[in-house]
Amino acid sequence: DHFTNSWKADVIPNLNSLAKIEMYLNEIDQFQKCLIDEERQMALFKGIEIDLSSTEKFIVNNILPTRFDILLFEYLESVESIFFIKKIINYWKGKTKNSTDFPLIGLAHFDPSFFNEINNSIGENFTMHS
Repeated sequence: DHFTNSWKADVIPNLNSLAKIEMYLNEIDQFQKCLIDEERQMALFKGIEIDLSSTEKFIVNNILPTRFDILLFEYLESVESIFFIKKIINYWKGKTKNSTDFPLIGLAHFDPSFFNEINNSIGENFTMHS
């Protein structure tokens, strides 16, 4: 599900509070138990898409990574966002006692062309002269 406190929070349904996150995780727990009880050969994971337009404080105060199986960061579009993600992950790692409890981390809606444009502009600004 989506997690944001950016302008998108008023546009799309999202998990923007601890209460909503808890309700979502409990619902997934119930579905996981049902799948096991019914001996269904299906895996159901707890995941969340974190909008990179959200504030760092909002993210670290509301997301406890060890409660999830997968965390996806949405809309990585700048070099600054890479450092933003790294700062958050390092904060979480510092708070996590057992690294095996840490979830899988990935990107959602990633468009590498944003970084091609950065490379092109760097190349234009820094030309080698002989």
